[in-house]
Amino acid sequence: MADEHPNKLEFPTILDVSASDKGSGHDVIVEAIYSNAEVNLFPAVVEDDTSLEVSVMTDLPGGETFRRPNEGVLPTKTTLTAKKFDMSLVDRRVEVDRDGIYARTKDKPRFLVNQSVPQASKALSDISKQIIYGKLGDMNKGFPGLIAQASVDEGHAIDAGGTTDLTSVWLLDIRPSSLELVFGSNQSLTMNDDWKEETVYLHNDKKPSEGPRRMLAMTNRLFGWVGLRLWNINRVVHIRRIGTTVKANNVAGNTLTSDLMVDAMNLCTDELGFTPTHILGNGRSFEQLRKSLATPEVPNPARLTAWDGVPIVRSINILKNEETIK
Repeated sequence: MADEHPNKLEFPTILDVSASDKGSGHDVIVEAIYSNAEVNLFPAVVEDDTSLEVSVMTDLPGGETFRRPNEGVLPTKTTLTAKKFDMSLVDRRVEVDRDGIYARTKDKPRFLVNQSVPQASKALSDISKQIIYGKLGDMNKGFPGLIAQASVDEGHAIDAGGTTDLTSVWLLDIRPSSLELVFGSNQSLTMNDDWKEETVYLHNDKKPSEGPRRMLAMTNRLFGWVGLRLWNINRVVHIRRIGTTVKANNVAGNTLTSDLMVDAMNLCTDELGFTPTHILGNGRSFEQLRKSLATPEVPNPARLTAWDGVPIVRSINILKNEETIK
């Protein structure tokens, strides 16, 4: 198994589009992205609307490609399905005690970035989960993710057969013509340049009857509209219902195995006609896959970084209890 994918693509991501935004959010995103690296895998575009209109490709055009001289050609069309989704508003507030902490800090700009990074990390983690689970994880507020937009039929999904402690692995063609993150209202995730000084109200745990506590704070917010747009349903394959039962004797297993990976790769290349650019899953799944490769000669295979030349991306944002997501 080679470690490098032969088709390296370059396109703008969230780090690129945030660099052109007004406000101070870019420095915070740069520091927060590394704990949620999968967000930076996806192409990113900025649009003026806060809803998404997409014509999803469901099949290639038919007809003849070659012709004889003087014969002419018949017009053909790509099979498309029109869909419209709303983006989601990201809004996380940052509050810093002005007199107790901020006033005593020497490098105030650096300090404010440090205080903002955890909020940005949480926002990027939630966006990562939304990319996969979408409104299944947040019915009223989240944007539709891959589970809602991709196809779940046998032509696009492999079922591992688990029932509890379930997770997924995704084989994706990540490029602008396949799927992308879309930021609305002409900006990505940003913060205001100027921090406000204002009184904030804190919950009074010790004496609730006395009302909230007050604190003078420096405040800002990380905000922006975001959604996911899948252009082509034939560029996503889903290995779903991966469990923890290892095959033994007459007991059927439901862990991630080399057989499942081969089936999924064959589905991509032989049926749907694409080679994935990335394989996305959590560490548990790829550890199961590594152990499935053990032989008497190699009882402890090396940690996997790629499969059949396609990079493996480990994400802490892919759940291990997907059966609980409603």
